[in-house]
Amino acid sequence: MIGNTDIIRSLHQITSYPLDLGLEIYQEYPFLKMGVTSSVQHYAALLTPVAEEIIAANPQYTHWVLTSPPRHRRPGAANLLCRAVYERLKRKAGAADYLSIVELANTEEAVFTFGNDTDFSNYHDYSKFSFEKRSTLKRKHDFVIKEENFLNKGIVFINDINVTGAGHEYIRQIFASVYPDNVNWLYIIDCDASVGRARPELESEINNFKIKSVLDFAAILTENEIEHTAKCVSNLFTFDIEALQQLLKLLNPTQKSKLWDAVIEEDLYHGALFKDKIDLLRSHCVA
Repeated sequence: MIGNTDIIRSLHQITSYPLDLGLEIYQEYPFLKMGVTSSVQHYAALLTPVAEEIIAANPQYTHWVLTSPPRHRRPGAANLLCRAVYERLKRKAGAADYLSIVELANTEEAVFTFGNDTDFSNYHDYSKFSFEKRSTLKRKHDFVIKEENFLNKGIVFINDINVTGAGHEYIRQIFASVYPDNVNWLYIIDCDASVGRARPELESEINNFKIKSVLDFAAILTENEIEHTAKCVSNLFTFDIEALQQLLKLLNPTQKSKLWDAVIEEDLYHGALFKDKIDLLRSHCVA
C-alpha cells in the first residue's frame, strides 16, 4: 500500500489470503501485541538493520527521529518496538549525536470512554473492521505533531502492521500537514491493499491465533517478562467474571500487582460497564 509520497519497508508482505500462519514471521506476533519482552526484542532485532539501511541511504539528513503511533497511556506494541529499535541503534558509535526518539500521544480531547459494549468493541475489535470503519474511528483519536521535533530531520515511523491502510493514511496526512519531506514507514507486516481491504479481519487472525482461551492468556502473563500493552489490558476485559477468577488464581502476587498497575495507568476501564470486573481485580490484586 504505497502512495505517491510513501516509502514503505516491511519484513513481510501479505499478497494473498488465506494466511499461512505457520510462517516464522507470525510466531511471536501475538505475544508482541501483549508486550512480551522477548517477542519485542525478536522483532526489534529484525527491524534494526532495515532502519540502518534507511539512514545510510539518506545522507542528506544529519539527524534522525524514530517515532511510532500515538498512544493513550499504556504503550502499544509498536511503541515498545520503536523504543527497542532506538536502543539498538544507539549502540552504534556516534549514534547518540544524530538519533532521537519522539513518542506521540493522543490529545486529551481524543481520550474516549466506554459507555457500552459497542464502544468497547470499537476499541478492542478494531483489527476486525473494514477500511471505512477504521477510517471513521481514527478520525476520533486526534493527536498533535510538534513541528520542531521533526522539521529538517529524517523520520523512521515504526509500526507493527498495515492492513487496510486506514491508520497509515490518517497518520500520513497529519505528518504531511507539518512535515514536507517523505516519511520512511517501517512495518513488520504490510498488506497489499486489494487483500487487506477485502479481508480486514486477517489482522485479528494474526493477533489472536495463539491466544484462544483464558489459559493461553494466563500463560503469557505468568511465563514471560512482560510490559503490559494497551492491547493486553483491553484483552483482560474481554473475559467474563468466571474466566477472570480462573486467571487470577494462576497469577502470583507480583504478577497481579503489575497487571493492576497497568489497568489503573491506562485509566479507561471505569463506570458501570466494567464495575464488577474492576471490583474483582481490585479484591485480588491490591494488597
